[in-house]
Amino acid sequence: MLIKKLTKSALNEVYEISKEQFGASGWQFELFEEELQKPDHYGFVGKVKNEIVCFLFFMFTYGLKGEEYNILNIATKRGHENKGYASEMLNFLVDYSQKTNIENLWLEVDEKNIKAIDLYKGFGFKIDYIRKKYYSNGDNAIIMSYNLN
Repeated sequence: MLIKKLTKSALNEVYEISKEQFGASGWQFELFEEELQKPDHYGFVGKVKNEIVCFLFFMFTYGLKGEEYNILNIATKRGHENKGYASEMLNFLVDYSQKTNIENLWLEVDEKNIKAIDLYKGFGFKIDYIRKKYYSNGDNAIIMSYNLN
């Protein structure tokens, strides 16, 4: 898989993947556009044979553990799941973090998104805490982190 910085021309494809995976609870198209404009926010896509098969958004933050990257959004296109693409994106982020001297990654995930939680746990993320009734539907958010040291 080839990982490239997200460009505006690829936003429609990324948005379609998000709609497939997250439905109405996913980001609106305008939010994807805004993410490309914000300083310290990053978007990358994974391509196989010129087809976008996954994407990753993250941002730089000052968190409890110092300078961190917060994973905002990651998804794999339907029909391409379980091929290791999301793990490749996470490996890319670890490499990118090391090059930019970031020592910690963190994210929040809906407690009902077992597939994602399993991916993160398998990658080495640890559960830090739970935000009760965090999402508008009343679901809890699980906060997870990954230390690069």
